[in-house]
Amino acid sequence: MKKYSIIYVLGGALAVWLTASLWAQDSDPGAPPSNTPQAWEHLALEIQGDQVSGSRETAQKINRRGDQGWELVDVESFVRDGSATKIVCFFERPK
Repeated sequence: MKKYSIIYVLGGALAVWLTASLWAQDSDPGAPPSNTPQAWEHLALEIQGDQVSGSRETAQKINRRGDQGWELVDVESFVRDGSATKIVCFFERPK
C-alpha cells in the first residue's frame, strides 16, 4: 500500500511542477510583473461655447481622441445662467 502512496505523491508533485513550468512559459517576458500597477496617461479636452451642444465638430474631436487610443472616462459641464458655457472631457489610456 505504501508503494502506491509514494507513486501518487510523486505523480502529484510532477503534475504541479509541469503545470507551473508551462504557466511560466506562457507569460510574456516583456510584460510588467503582475504586482506592478498599470500606468496611465490623462488628457483633458475643453470644448467651449456653441460647440457644447453636441455639434458635428465636437463629435469629431472626441472620436479623433478615440482613434488615438484615448478612452473617455468623464465629462464635466460648466453652467452659467442656465446654459452650458463649456464642457471638459477627460480621457485616459495605458502608458
